[in-house]
Amino acid sequence: MGHGCGMDIRAVRLEGTSMLPVFRAGDLALLDARFSGRDLVRGDCAAYETGGRTLLHRVTGTDADGVWFSDDAALLERHHAPWRAIRGKVLGGGPFSRGLPGFLYFTARTAALRALRALLPSGRAS
Repeated sequence: MGHGCGMDIRAVRLEGTSMLPVFRAGDLALLDARFSGRDLVRGDCAAYETGGRTLLHRVTGTDADGVWFSDDAALLERHHAPWRAIRGKVLGGGPFSRGLPGFLYFTARTAALRALRALLPSGRAS
């Protein structure tokens, strides 16, 4: 896919709820698999492989060894994936799936969810 446009476009079917409401289970995410590390910035969404699965989460930073990720549901700890595990940068997905708008959305949403969980007896909020 993507012949002649300088991209290698791949599709990934999403599962799970860690990126609600930007991405939902069953959504098809299009990835630019021909990206460089300089193309990923805080707030972008990207896919990576770990434990035999392909996951899609929010980029919270990069370093020489790879990418730091977190989820929009504030359920996962910030985690690192090496560059060799990165499968692509999400194309589309609306304004909250990339760059500064995505990072601001992620920061506000995760802070609100963590505060709400601290107030609830069950510790659960979505």
